[in-house]
Amino acid sequence: MKAGARVLGIDDTGHSLDDPDTKIVGVVYRGTEFIEDVRFGEVEVDGDDATQKVIGLHERCKNTEQIAAVIVDGISVAGFNLIDISRGLQQTREASHSVDTEPARPRQVPGSHGKNRERRHQTREDTRVPQT
Repeated sequence: MKAGARVLGIDDTGHSLDDPDTKIVGVVYRGTEFIEDVRFGEVEVDGDDATQKVIGLHERCKNTEQIAAVIVDGISVAGFNLIDISRGLQQTREASHSVDTEPARPRQVPGSHGKNRERRHQTREDTRVPQT
């Protein structure tokens, strides 16, 4: 990526499991000096609308056609509302990156408490890599 490229960074705000939804924030940053745009949206807590909401947030940004990459803080927002990075890449035509600041803790997933505990557990089972 060239120096001064525009990057859209996306993250969610805090929430409790009792909240029906929470905010997501997108910031378009250029180079090392300029914040060019800030956009807000809402996603369902433990829902399934994160991918579409992230794409919509991208489409509402100024200079959308000049955004070189989209960076998200992990692949889930609002609890367990997963962002489909490959679908986002296809629809936005931007490089999409997920950045994690903490190591994964897969043992904690089955014990997660929340309104979609069964879905969380099933997703974990569906995404296991087969042992060979």
